[in-house]
Amino acid sequence: LKLLSERLDQYNYLFGTKPSLADYAIVPFIRQFANTDRPWFDALLYSSLHKWLYNLISSEPFNAIMVKYPVWQAGDDPIIFSSDILY
Repeated sequence: LKLLSERLDQYNYLFGTKPSLADYAIVPFIRQFANTDRPWFDALLYSSLHKWLYNLISSEPFNAIMVKYPVWQAGDDPIIFSSDILY
């Protein structure tokens, strides 16, 4: 986390001023890590990392692919996933 934050001190995103595939690939892991102990994560003095995480998880592309579905139960209709939501 420290290394990521130090890199993000220099750039808004991992490789510059715009989010890249690398940003979108790693952000779900950082989000899950943060959510494991949110008070601890929020107390870290990594403001660039916090800003990066917030910006990405609030973005339209991230939210389009990270749709939350209800937990499927036996007897429920099947959930059909489609690539149409990405276009």
